[in-house]
Amino acid sequence: NINSMIAQRTDILIINTVYGAAVLPAVQAAKRANVAIIQVGSPMPDAVVSQLSGQASEDLCTPQELTADALIKQVPKGTYGLYTGIPGNNSAATWQPCLTKKLDAAGWTKVIEGFTEWTEQGGAQQGNALYASGKNPDFVAYDYTVEDFAAPYLKDGKTPPILGSDAENYSFLTQAQQAQKDGIKIQAYISTGRAWFPRVGVDYGIMLKAGEKIEPFMMPTGVATLDELLANHDSAMPANAPIPTFF
Repeated sequence: NINSMIAQRTDILIINTVYGAAVLPAVQAAKRANVAIIQVGSPMPDAVVSQLSGQASEDLCTPQELTADALIKQVPKGTYGLYTGIPGNNSAATWQPCLTKKLDAAGWTKVIEGFTEWTEQGGAQQGNALYASGKNPDFVAYDYTVEDFAAPYLKDGKTPPILGSDAENYSFLTQAQQAQKDGIKIQAYISTGRAWFPRVGVDYGIMLKAGEKIEPFMMPTGVATLDELLANHDSAMPANAPIPTFF
């Protein structure tokens, strides 16, 4: 995709990748072609950062630390499961330690983990495997929409684990509303969606091309409870649309 944009003589190229050092050759190609290439989202390794025109990193830790604090108050010593898309991705390598450091220090125990490839099939497989395992953790964290982890429990009329996500879709809010009608309350902690990050990159790139100097910076993020998001849920939103900012 990057090479295609270079061939089209793009002036500004915004990427939101979690593939870390693997993107270095493409980033270098953009730099040689005088394309302003800006990474928004997951922090990149130093070797990549040195070749970027700019970087607006997501604060991946603060939402996880806030979630851990809330969980520890609710369940002093619990169990948890960790899920991400692909092994070794740069996003999970950042957010997971921020979460587990606090939970482990409080006496929590990891009982299961898995990888979904960030696909619908992968999410359904891992959600069903979690339920079938019988481990029933108190909390499950995943870096994409979590309805596949709730679905097997709801199908059997049971309450899912507390869920955590940093990239949630509106389909989860609809699922939670239906569960409430069926007498099951889902609990979740959800951090600011990544869908709005490219806009930051566009502004960043335009300012660079206008001759302004901008240093790489961190975009602040927070966390909201599912109840807070449900209060403003618009059921007309497409199911697979990501929840953007909380403003």
